[in-house]
Amino acid sequence: MRVALWFLSLFGVSAAVALLFGSHQGSVTVFVSPYRVDLSINLVLLGLVLGFVVIYFAIQALKGLFAMPARARLWRLEQKEKAAQLALLDAIIQMLSGRFLRAKKSAQKVCDLVQKMAAQKSESSQEKLLRTQLQMLAQLIIAESAYALNDSQTQERSLNQLLDDSQTKSSTLQDIEYAARLCAARWSLSRRKLTEATQWLDSLPMGVQRRTLALRLRLKIDRLSGRHLPALETTRLLAKHGAFVSTTAESLSRSLAIMAMDDCRDASQLLATWKIFESAEKEMNDVVLHAASRLLQLEGDPKIAINWVQSVFQSWIVQPQSWSSIQVEKLVLTIEKASVQLSPELEWLHRVEKASLVNPRNIELQYLSGLLCLKHGLWGKAQQLLELCVNNLSSKDLKRQAWVQLAQLAEQRNDTGQALVLWRNAAHTEASIKK
Repeated sequence: MRVALWFLSLFGVSAAVALLFGSHQGSVTVFVSPYRVDLSINLVLLGLVLGFVVIYFAIQALKGLFAMPARARLWRLEQKEKAAQLALLDAIIQMLSGRFLRAKKSAQKVCDLVQKMAAQKSESSQEKLLRTQLQMLAQLIIAESAYALNDSQTQERSLNQLLDDSQTKSSTLQDIEYAARLCAARWSLSRRKLTEATQWLDSLPMGVQRRTLALRLRLKIDRLSGRHLPALETTRLLAKHGAFVSTTAESLSRSLAIMAMDDCRDASQLLATWKIFESAEKEMNDVVLHAASRLLQLEGDPKIAINWVQSVFQSWIVQPQSWSSIQVEKLVLTIEKASVQLSPELEWLHRVEKASLVNPRNIELQYLSGLLCLKHGLWGKAQQLLELCVNNLSSKDLKRQAWVQLAQLAEQRNDTGQALVLWRNAAHTEASIKK
């Protein structure tokens, strides 16, 4: 179809030319003394057109001839740009493959080519931007390779050169600068220069500081510096960004919350730290148990501690199989220590007895019920429960406490012989704990 249209157009143009020039009967007379030349007007017009075409192509040929040196220089420059890009690609491949000496050599070749490119001609803004990008990327690769080779002088020199080249305001150059600052923070962190690593991170804009890579570096710095509360906040941000799987984020948050509570020096500081925790962290069994135990250790309000463990106590009753023996031991010891400091309350006694009815074979519940009965003056029931569970307790601390309570009950009954036997059992259990 297209060929047919071209033929039709060609025929139309031919017909138009024939009609236009076929009816011209005029002539052009040229007087060249002593001669006279008569020319057809069609021939004159054709000659003018041909002359214009010849002159035009002659001018273009001359322009191309005079432009050949510039085009040759441009071709050589393009070849250098291509060589620089290939060298940069090779440097990246060598660095990622762990061949740092070769990567450093290829990156240095890029820098040399870029310097030759800059010396050959005056550049446009776009060409200058491209040259600066190549230069900065090469300097970053040199610095990274020098870090891997433990060449601190070359690393520092390349990093400073990169930061000097990034003064041009361009989003691409700024991204390379941010990458260099993140790398510098990582290098300082690996050498345990925590203050220097923090300064590199603080020099970044706030938006860059909230990127996943920067947050991971910040988390490591805070953990190594012992700043557990800031590390916990960083962990929350990383969890929101999806940087951790749920189990890892939960485990890390739990350990950081526990260490943050260990940093507290008094009960008021512990309560302030507890308020900072999120609801998910306040529902973790280990966090709640450690908070209550730490509060009692700091001589805080035992009523607050017993209220904290109330929710996890219900969780233990409902799902005892999900609790470890260490968690159960810590829960029972915390309730015991808090109840000793509080006045007798029937609420906890009823709660424990109700739980014992649901789980009659739970040894720790029998022990806890015996202690609460002892606190409320139910001597006979307390003795019965403690004697039933003392030999079956898996925790040596709980077993020692049970022997001590039974020995004190025997002393109250003036049964000196039985008391000595029970005190001896408590001493043997204490000795086994120290071993």
